[in-house]
Amino acid sequence: MATLKELRFKVRLSAEALGSLANVAEKTVTRAEEGLPLQEVKAVAIVEALGQALGTNLRVEDIEGLTIYEVLIPRIFYFVAEQERSGLLQARNA
Repeated sequence: MATLKELRFKVRLSAEALGSLANVAEKTVTRAEEGLPLQEVKAVAIVEALGQALGTNLRVEDIEGLTIYEVLIPRIFYFVAEQERSGLLQARNA
């Protein structure tokens, strides 16, 4: 199994170029290569763009050292908003 950086070097892409192909910031690619956690949607975008450059199908699981974290805050926000809409929770300024 290869790292993101090894595969990026194999196709001679800069972090900026890979970020552009994946529609993420260069800093996101760099963070991923450093093993820092990133959102799953961004990891998938990077891996799919890299797979296209390599001419193969890659999955997040195929990349060594790629760390994913799950974003929980939006789920909480939507839960609270739904509770307010259904009348189970009163809005603060109501």
